[in-house]
Amino acid sequence: MRIVLRSDLEELVRASIVVALKLETVNLGDIHRREVASWDSLKHVELIFLMEDQFDIQFDEYEMTEMNSLSKIVDILESKIVA
Repeated sequence: MRIVLRSDLEELVRASIVVALKLETVNLGDIHRREVASWDSLKHVELIFLMEDQFDIQFDEYEMTEMNSLSKIVDILESKIVA
């Protein structure tokens, strides 16, 4: 079993968010969908596909709807990687 640190996951997800949403700058704290104007439904799907490819996993419908912040995405990823 490969051990992945939460801080490593956070950095990978942060980088994915920056790429998918084409952000120039990003805060060091949590990133929330409601606070990022470019995080619309199409970009949300692009972000999900990017992370599915990056981590070689599949998200179910419930997980996709819950992925509304950096911290929530990391929580979901941790549960899938550890499971």
